[in-house]
Amino acid sequence: MRYKKPNTKKHEHFLQTRKEPNALYLGVNTNIKCFNNICPSEKHYWYFFNHIDLENKINITYNPKFGVYLGKITFDKKGNKLIPEYISTSIENLEEEVKKIKNPLWIAEKNDDYVKPEPFFFEDNIFGKKVKITRDNYRLTNPNNLEYQCKIEKNTIILNQEQIISYVKEIHSKNVKIIQEYIEQIYKDNGIKPYAFDDEFYEELGDLGIITQRQVEGFKSDRLIKKNSLLLTMLDYLARQDRKSKDYLITFDDEYFYDYFVFSLGGFMLKLSQGMLQNEINSLFNPAVYIDDTKVNYKDLSENLNKHYEKELLNMGFEKKGSYFVDYFDYSFNYKGFFEINLDDYFPNNLHSKTMVKLKYNNEINFGIKYKYNFVETPNILYTKKNNQMEEFYIPSTLGKYYFQISRYHNEVFFELLKPYYPDIKNLPKGWCKEMIEKSNNL
Repeated sequence: MRYKKPNTKKHEHFLQTRKEPNALYLGVNTNIKCFNNICPSEKHYWYFFNHIDLENKINITYNPKFGVYLGKITFDKKGNKLIPEYISTSIENLEEEVKKIKNPLWIAEKNDDYVKPEPFFFEDNIFGKKVKITRDNYRLTNPNNLEYQCKIEKNTIILNQEQIISYVKEIHSKNVKIIQEYIEQIYKDNGIKPYAFDDEFYEELGDLGIITQRQVEGFKSDRLIKKNSLLLTMLDYLARQDRKSKDYLITFDDEYFYDYFVFSLGGFMLKLSQGMLQNEINSLFNPAVYIDDTKVNYKDLSENLNKHYEKELLNMGFEKKGSYFVDYFDYSFNYKGFFEINLDDYFPNNLHSKTMVKLKYNNEINFGIKYKYNFVETPNILYTKKNNQMEEFYIPSTLGKYYFQISRYHNEVFFELLKPYYPDIKNLPKGWCKEMIEKSNNL
């Protein structure tokens, strides 16, 4: 299949002319499933180009996560200043909203019969001999190639109304508070404060024995490179004391304010098209929740959504071509109603050039990015060797934090990524037990 390049001019024009310019749409995904029987079969097999494509699609595309919409951030432009205003969704009528859910909400169990997928081989004739070769493609036809259940079984935990309501109350109220307090702090600081290093800081760390004297001198003269593990230690040291830099304050009128602000919210950022639709339909949950999974097959979800929300999609500025809609990239709007945390679409491609290397799904979960940006870097990256190939994983710091820098703008000036909150065994929602929370958090 040939890759179709995005229409960057169309995308940039859309960003400049869309309703509510610069608006951001926020949500949180859970590991609770909201659609039943999304499984591979001989008739409806799943094809993947490589292992990363497989991991992405199994964990995102084919994962019917229950999502909660948290609202939007609009911007009031005052001169050169871009002032954010958070408008959260309401859960005042939560019980009524929960009653609208068409499908059971369930927690998938681990698949006891799991068989790790292997790339498929095919026969080829080389120099007159038939040999089996592979291009590292995958073709899944069996649910046992999935680590977790893809449909409701006898041992599946199905949530009752009390459990759904208490869980939604918990994640909605806590995450709305996180976002509100973050914006209030930005107001208080008159901008976004980062963590930055200077010579005095290196000497302080040297006196404490955190780094050696050789490192102190090497860092001061830029002769030594800091390993990611050390960067995390240094940043956590500053974070514990809330020592942020006034010298690199990104004020509301800074030309980079929007960029830093968006990336700092990466863990909450709904894909632009999905966020705009969610705002149009004014629903608390992801659209697939409201579609009966006994009447509509997974493969028909996109077509069903297009028909149901035709008016809203036209209001968003999408074009209708035959039976489908075309989005701002000139792609078919193939949305199945499950939230995707992804900030890529909020930027014009020519401004934020990126290599077309698709990242592992945990990047999308942690940072809200799908593609590898040339200039957005994080010390939270861990490299491991697997099958003679280097793989990237993203891990939290000791304090559970994630940091990033946009080296194109400021080098070694780090900002904190705002992370979604999920209930744990210390904060059990009403009707939940320890086992349920552990299973919902470990998927």
